[in-house]
Amino acid sequence: MPKYRVTTESFIGGRLVAPGTVIDFSGVPGSNLEPADPAAKKAKDAAGKRIDVTDGAAMSQHMADTDGGSKAAS
Repeated sequence: MPKYRVTTESFIGGRLVAPGTVIDFSGVPGSNLEPADPAAKKAKDAAGKRIDVTDGAAMSQHMADTDGGSKAAS
C-alpha cells in the first residue's frame, strides 16, 4: 500500500493525523499528502492528471477536447 507523509493536520480514515506522520493510504491522495515511497509517487502523479470538475474552465476545455465523451451515431 502506498505510504504518504501528511503535510498539514488532516482528518484521514476517521482520525486526526498530525503533520509529519507517515501513513498507509490507498485512496486518491490530496495536496495534504506527500509521497513517501515509489507506489505513492505513482498514485500522486496519476491523481494530478485527473480533472478538477469544480474548475469550470478546465472542465469546459476537457469537454471540447474530448467531445464530452459522446459518440456520434453512424
